[in-house]
Amino acid sequence: VVIAIFMLIFIITILYSNKFYPNTTVGGIDVSGMTLTEAREAVETDLKNHVLVIKGRNNAKYELKGKDIDLSAKYEDQLESCFKKTHGFFSFYKIMTGEDFDVAFDVSYNKDLLVQNLSQSFLVAGGDQIEAPRSAYVEYDKKTKSGKIVKENLGNQLDVEKFYTYVEKALSTLSTKINLESGDVYLKPQFYSKDEVIANELKTYN
Repeated sequence: VVIAIFMLIFIITILYSNKFYPNTTVGGIDVSGMTLTEAREAVETDLKNHVLVIKGRNNAKYELKGKDIDLSAKYEDQLESCFKKTHGFFSFYKIMTGEDFDVAFDVSYNKDLLVQNLSQSFLVAGGDQIEAPRSAYVEYDKKTKSGKIVKENLGNQLDVEKFYTYVEKALSTLSTKINLESGDVYLKPQFYSKDEVIANELKTYN
């Protein structure tokens, strides 16, 4: 039985001597069973078709296409290094397990095209769809004859510089989706309903 297992491993190793093992990714790109040349083509195809999905408030979604900003990347060295590691000494067991190579390609793009693309998107230039943040405040309630707190409105207006930086960070790692809510890129109200200054203002009404 042991001999049979070793023979099977030997045969499979020979079959994949010039290929990446099954269930292998490099930089998030599937290169399973590919030769180095085929893997290069897979990376090129992925770059040409790359899309960054940007999700924002109010179910907003915008797709930034790599081809619209001349997205490219230097990947040859990383790809060859991963290929060598795949066929390194005692790496044959990865035929069964596969491997995800977490590498960072040297990504580049046309920054002018990026700014142009983002600045013209509805996320930034949405007109009536863009709502500035509004601070919480206290107003007089005629029915209760006392003050009441009107809660802040977060709105959906972006801090443009932070937005651009957040997108650039995602592009540098060839991410396929980001959520702007997680990126702290929205303009904020000056005062929130739980702030002490609002509480003190309410006291003046009561």
